[in-house]
Amino acid sequence: MILERRKFIGHVCRSALAVVGGYVVAIKSARAEEDEGGGGDIGPIEDLMREHGVLRRVLLIYEEGLRRIAAHQDFPGNPFLTGAQLIRRFVEDYHEKNEEKFIFPKLQKSIGEARSDVPILLQQHRAGASSPMK
Repeated sequence: MILERRKFIGHVCRSALAVVGGYVVAIKSARAEEDEGGGGDIGPIEDLMREHGVLRRVLLIYEEGLRRIAAHQDFPGNPFLTGAQLIRRFVEDYHEKNEEKFIFPKLQKSIGEARSDVPILLQQHRAGASSPMK
């Protein structure tokens, strides 16, 4: 059981590193494009990175909800349902589409492990989109 958990964590970490590496490559490209255009708006890559902060905040709310449940404390509303709805609408229906449009093509053009992780990331997106809870 522990070995399988370590394998899972290893896969998650490699995927996260691949995505972060892709962001670095994509950010450099996006900044170059912004510099050429002279626009003051943030680019799509920066926007996607900021959106990851939304997911982190939802996970922090989940952690606090779990802590309160374990401590037999009350919590306002239903943070688990609200968080799940936010993740469904924002992360899966909006954010993942932008990753597929802006990040994955750049990862596919890269060399190394980042390139081989794109099919895995796409499979994860599809699995989330076709989950029975939708």
